[in-house]
Amino acid sequence: MKTAVNQAIWTELLESDKPVVKVIEKSENLRILGIGLKQGVILTEHQTPYVTKLVLVEGEVEYEQGETKYLLRKFDELDIPVNIKHQVTSLSNSLFVLIQELDAGE
Repeated sequence: MKTAVNQAIWTELLESDKPVVKVIEKSENLRILGIGLKQGVILTEHQTPYVTKLVLVEGEVEYEQGETKYLLRKFDELDIPVNIKHQVTSLSNSLFVLIQELDAGE
């Protein structure tokens, strides 16, 4: 079942060579992002200051952290460490959710 947000991400990713990012929910302590990647698109190396969980909703991606690589498929989840460089490469058209614990006031 596709929600309006993930349907919007899916539609945009088919036309984009860049990651498609939508805020699904944001509160004082929590942010949920939907991210779509067309096959072959890379969410380039970056780091996050927040405790984050990645949940793959559709597709297949490779999560890379230093020399370590993880193949993630539909419904796989991964905890992303705080302040550690990582990147995500889409092996097929993919949609994932990031759940982030924010510090109050972010």
